[in-house]
Amino acid sequence: MNRAQTLARIESVWSDFTNVIDSVPDELIDVPGAVGSWSVKDVIGHVAT
Repeated sequence: MNRAQTLARIESVWSDFTNVIDSVPDELIDVPGAVGSWSVKDVIGHVAT
């Protein structure tokens, strides 16, 4: 895989990730249970870090 392919793959996966986040209703973003006791907001913070 060359640089351009790698960057395209990263962009594609990042787009998938943000689409999933966008699909979560606002009232559920802080509710624990997305992954164990973590909320969706917690998972996003972990990935961002």
